[in-house]
Amino acid sequence: MELDVILADVIRQAKMIGIPVSDKIAPDVVINTRAKKRYGRCMLQNGVYTIEISAYIPKENPVRLHEVIAHEVLHTCPGCMNHGVRWKSYAEKMRARYGYSIQRTAKEPLVSDDPSPARYLLVCTKCGMQFPRRKKSRAVEHPELYRCKCGGVLECRTQF
Repeated sequence: MELDVILADVIRQAKMIGIPVSDKIAPDVVINTRAKKRYGRCMLQNGVYTIEISAYIPKENPVRLHEVIAHEVLHTCPGCMNHGVRWKSYAEKMRARYGYSIQRTAKEPLVSDDPSPARYLLVCTKCGMQFPRRKKSRAVEHPELYRCKCGGVLECRTQF
């Protein structure tokens, strides 16, 4: 089933049961080919919500596609850009009426084997705990600003 049709269907379903989804949702679902860990995302730009889903969600499972899109559509409701009490109550309404299993986080990974190894390694100087990092982040550039849970100072070691 085409994703834009699913989006329109989910919006209609939510409105039918009184969930106040925004009227300013872009009609086209954006496919993200880089998202390997998150199923979807709802973005507000210039007053318009855009729904984005990962290219790695199996397209042969239309129920799962509906659930992911419904999850993101609920974020367009007033006060629901988080997974707070109001968002959870709307997710429960969708479950009760349509049988959707809308969850805050996904239980199964989208891509089981991520081929990109960590390029950096943050190491606690006190307990030796290691924190691998793939990207050059603020913690990698300035590890002295961060602490391990034991209270130790971190140092960065470049991985090869």
